[in-house]
Amino acid sequence: MLGFNKYPDWQYEDMEADTKEINHENLEKNRLVKTISFESVDFKEFVCYDSHITGGIRRDGFIKRFMESKDAFSKVATDCDGKIVGYGNIRVGSNKQLAIGPLYADSGDIAETLLKDILKSINHITQYNKIFYYPSTSNNHAKEIFFKLASNKVRENDKMFVQFSDTIPKISAGKIFSITEYGLGFC
Repeated sequence: MLGFNKYPDWQYEDMEADTKEINHENLEKNRLVKTISFESVDFKEFVCYDSHITGGIRRDGFIKRFMESKDAFSKVATDCDGKIVGYGNIRVGSNKQLAIGPLYADSGDIAETLLKDILKSINHITQYNKIFYYPSTSNNHAKEIFFKLASNKVRENDKMFVQFSDTIPKISAGKIFSITEYGLGFC
């Protein structure tokens, strides 16, 4: 049978909050993690981390342009040895909206640290109307982080049913806190 007929045991959700309701101070910061600019990391190491999360899928050019976009705020998390342990991106979309994703991290506390530091880098965040988040259904901590950020004032919109035509990639769904927005309407 041809077509998109392979379904993983995880899906993604579409969540949103009003930017007036979010407060990055609600998020914890892991003091052992350092967040740095995308430009200051070794790109080969970055691609290695990204492809590990995405099940070996290489998207070097796409992710480089995505992270360097003039309408994006990006950070990379490193441990005390300088090893990449996560990265995140928030980009500005139409109608003065923000989208979080990708947000990949080795643990929930690293994801919180990344999100906190990226949000702190956005001047006058309330100039934007809404902020969107796309967590994996298999990562409960991902949802908890967004509810914490928005003081529980979150709207849960839909679940997105992921489908594949050949094989299901062996992704690290537990390390995915928010995907790159599925329609790329925020690019």
